[in-house]
Amino acid sequence: MSPSHRMAAAIRALPLAAAALLMLSPAAAHAEFGIEPGSFTAGPFTAAGATGFLGEGAGPDTQAGDHPYEITTSFSMNTTSSAQGERLPDGGDTREVVVQMPPGVVGDPNATPHCSQAILRTSDACPNDTVVGVVRLKLALVVTNKTYYVPLYNMPPGRGELALLGFHVKSGVQVNAFIHVRVRSTSDYGVTATVSSISQNGRPIESAVTLWGVPADPSHDPWRGSMAGGGTVTAGCVQGLNGESTGSCPSDAPPRALLRNPAKCDGRPSSTAVHVDSWQQPGLLDNFGEPDLTDPAWRSATAIQPALTGCDKLVFNPSIEVRPETTRVDAPSGYTFNLHVPQSEDPYGLATPDLRDATVMLPPGVAISPAGANGLAGCTPAEIGLHTEHPVSCPDASKVGTVRVQSPDLPRNADGSEGAINGSVYLGAPASGEITAPPYTIYLLAEGYGLTIRLQGTVAPDPVTGQLTTTFNENPPLPFDDLELHLFGGPRAALATPPDCGSYTTTSQLLPYSSQLAATPSSTFATSFDGGGAPCPSPLPFAPSFTAGSTSTAAGAFSSFVLNISRPDRQQALSGISLTTPPGISGMLSSVPLCAEPQAAQGTCPTASRIGTATAGAGAGSEPFRASGPVFLTGPYKGAPFGLSVAIPAVAGPFNFGTVVVRSAIYVDPHTAQITVLSDPLPQMVNTSQTNSGVPVALHSVSIDVDRPGFMFNPTSCKPMAVKGTLGANHGATSGVSSPFQVGGCQGLAFKPSFRVSTQARTSKTSGASLDVNLASGSRQANIAKVDVSLPKALPSRLTTLQQACTEARFAANPAACPAASVVGIATAHTPVLSVPLTGPAYLVSHGGAAFPDLVLVLQGEGVT
Repeated sequence: MSPSHRMAAAIRALPLAAAALLMLSPAAAHAEFGIEPGSFTAGPFTAAGATGFLGEGAGPDTQAGDHPYEITTSFSMNTTSSAQGERLPDGGDTREVVVQMPPGVVGDPNATPHCSQAILRTSDACPNDTVVGVVRLKLALVVTNKTYYVPLYNMPPGRGELALLGFHVKSGVQVNAFIHVRVRSTSDYGVTATVSSISQNGRPIESAVTLWGVPADPSHDPWRGSMAGGGTVTAGCVQGLNGESTGSCPSDAPPRALLRNPAKCDGRPSSTAVHVDSWQQPGLLDNFGEPDLTDPAWRSATAIQPALTGCDKLVFNPSIEVRPETTRVDAPSGYTFNLHVPQSEDPYGLATPDLRDATVMLPPGVAISPAGANGLAGCTPAEIGLHTEHPVSCPDASKVGTVRVQSPDLPRNADGSEGAINGSVYLGAPASGEITAPPYTIYLLAEGYGLTIRLQGTVAPDPVTGQLTTTFNENPPLPFDDLELHLFGGPRAALATPPDCGSYTTTSQLLPYSSQLAATPSSTFATSFDGGGAPCPSPLPFAPSFTAGSTSTAAGAFSSFVLNISRPDRQQALSGISLTTPPGISGMLSSVPLCAEPQAAQGTCPTASRIGTATAGAGAGSEPFRASGPVFLTGPYKGAPFGLSVAIPAVAGPFNFGTVVVRSAIYVDPHTAQITVLSDPLPQMVNTSQTNSGVPVALHSVSIDVDRPGFMFNPTSCKPMAVKGTLGANHGATSGVSSPFQVGGCQGLAFKPSFRVSTQARTSKTSGASLDVNLASGSRQANIAKVDVSLPKALPSRLTTLQQACTEARFAANPAACPAASVVGIATAHTPVLSVPLTGPAYLVSHGGAAFPDLVLVLQGEGVT
């Protein structure tokens, strides 16, 4: 049966005499149901000047972090007088009382032992050690008003609540009442105390609840024990009808503080609110169990407490510890972060102020691991449900760690150990469809005892070093002594260890509510090459693997060309690539529309310019993150006739870092026509034009597949050759690499070139003779390696012409500077590789004492020489 049904049954059981007497009462000017104006008072009081009960004669306790002598909340209901002079509640009987304390006012449910509900309900014989305060009630009974002074007991909290207090009133019928204590997790994390389903057998018209700051303090002995109206005797303690003491009830429990003032001195007063409703018109609750104040059935009052002072007297001395799961360099690793805030245990001293803002700076080198993006998802604000008590619905793939918060103010476990709430760490999802820019969002969720803590933090990586700074601001004003956050390890860990051996220090700035001066504890760990203490080689090694070649080995055939580079963990990261193909490997440049600027620089080339796909592997460990993108053929770049634009979309898990564009220049050797591809420096951070994301790339591998049909073709020489290159590393090392290359089937290739020679001019010693030579080769034939031409004796070389040859030095410096007379002809070469023919002058070039000069043809077209 619910509390409301039980109370309804109690209403039906009221004595008929009570109803009859009420009907005989004379008519009076009735006020509506509610709290008597000006009657609500609340706040912490000092012991100085107190008479020993309910703050009478005591002043307000304004010391921040103090354990006040007592906290008293009292109010009266609107009443009218009966014919007999008794006061009767107006407008209805109080059903529920909700008191909302200011944020930072907290209590310790472990301050005293507990009394069970069974003992309270059946015998009212709870031990003196379990008393935490006093309740004064004035009830409108059937024929009279009566005031009761009863102990308030600490009781085992129920499921889903932080604390439970109870008291027992003997008013002809047994009346038990329970105060349920919880934290407002959806707003300011203040404490709310609720008394529900108040019995109508005793209709309250005045109420005062006093909680003692240190319940076991001997000054409370006169008020501990049974104090029912008329006087009773319990454990030698006699209390009179009006609460005066004629005995003493000591507690054997060790002194421990129950209450604590906030630790915030901002010069602003605080307030306590009370809300009541009636059985006749119950008020609505919102989704979080708080009164829905838009419902007029709730009647409210507010009491103001003066601003707190003395924050400078509070001691805040936290410490941090940061431990990676592995201390091996360049490895994905879990990390454990422990924040310890030692709580003052002196019940007569000042409490430790609560943590307000926390900023933790991991050391440079500890950075986001790209491998952590594999299978990663993000949790949206709606899924985490900040400031709500809705169930969290974050996807499992967004969970990156766990969190555990221990507090002396949480109910203790069955074995007596300190209570804790546990939860998860989630990665926040970026806004849909937008380029992701730091800082990144992280959520902490911890739940237990009806308390739900949902915090939003930020992670900001340095755009140059990748150093991570994590910040959580405006944390709940709740005490804790240990917060342990563990980020998962394994190959998909969110973080990696530094790439170098050394000592690494995490720093922090921890700001309490009591001060603008932050504590700055730090924590240091060391890394080694193997995680077991071995020193790192100096410099770190750089020995990447390298394979390259055609996927088909048929001579002269079209084929894809594949390049694969990878480096092991604990080596320098790849930073640059220079690659030279064997003679005879080329591509049908004429078949591809060249991508122009600025599209080439932006990675937005048309599909028609695509010649292949590039894949980059990033991050340490066995499961590096891989991303692929198109390879485009571009026009001239950095003095080369052609270039490449590799555009890889950096979409990692839920994050979109834009497109990472890497440019390369394609040079053509003027003597062998070999292709050399020289890349720009490879990115070490994902810092695109849209965002400085600060995520280290830590290139693990690069693969390029030039697979455009009918583009790349093999040579027609079957000699053993090699694809050669030079790889650069981020710490300056270089590595010369080579991959064997050889095609087969050359004997089966046709070779039927045509050769024609003609002269147009009249042959004479005076005018000389022209000479036209035409050499051609058909498709699918072996390429022409060399040509030997022997001229007939009838066409001798003129000595005066030979004497006009350009010197070798001048020609090498600049052929255009050679004498005009050294140019003896024009040559033109047509090739399907290029869109235009190659053409240029034929020079006679002398070589010192050589008998005859060379004939050198300088052919140019489409930027190729």
